[in-house]
Amino acid sequence: SIEEYLKVKEQEENKTTAGNEQTELKIVTLKTELLSTRRSLTLLQTQINEYEFELMDSKDFIVSLEKRAIALSDSLLTRETFIDTKMNHCPNCLSPLEPAIDENHCELSKQQLPEDKGSSQIKRMQQEIDNQIRESKKLFLEKEHRQLEFKSSYPTIEQKARALQRELDEALATVKTARNQELDEFLIRKGELRSKNDYLIKQLKALEQ
Repeated sequence: SIEEYLKVKEQEENKTTAGNEQTELKIVTLKTELLSTRRSLTLLQTQINEYEFELMDSKDFIVSLEKRAIALSDSLLTRETFIDTKMNHCPNCLSPLEPAIDENHCELSKQQLPEDKGSSQIKRMQQEIDNQIRESKKLFLEKEHRQLEFKSSYPTIEQKARALQRELDEALATVKTARNQELDEFLIRKGELRSKNDYLIKQLKALEQ
């Protein structure tokens, strides 16, 4: 009978509706998780880029410090070489010079030489720069290690995002297919009911005659 048919169809529709609700809930959950994962990826890429710039700056800074250290070494070597140079003749008349009283006196003026503070200052600057180089290299290695950690975790999160996207696409396709099936079944049921209705009308008219 029509009533039994409608009852069966109603039960089937309720089951379909319940299944669709579960699928739609799953879709919402997948979208939320996918959005969170993509945000994590974006943040991770930003951190990787920031560390890349910091490493470039640190490398340039270390190179500049090493150049300063070399320049100071050259300056100290030139100074010590000049001090160690002994003059045996007068640079003006080229006459032989009389020996100085001791190494603390000038060979030309025979005056006492001032304490050499220049070399001590250069050596002190050298030590400070060497300390800066060591500390900068230590920080560079720490930043490089941190960046490698970020880079190594990126593929895992990226793979998770792709898996979530595939699962979401499948869920959306399932809902679309179910809705298409519901529409087809509705059109079929509509046609069947129309045919039954026409048949009953004909039967009623036949009884009235």
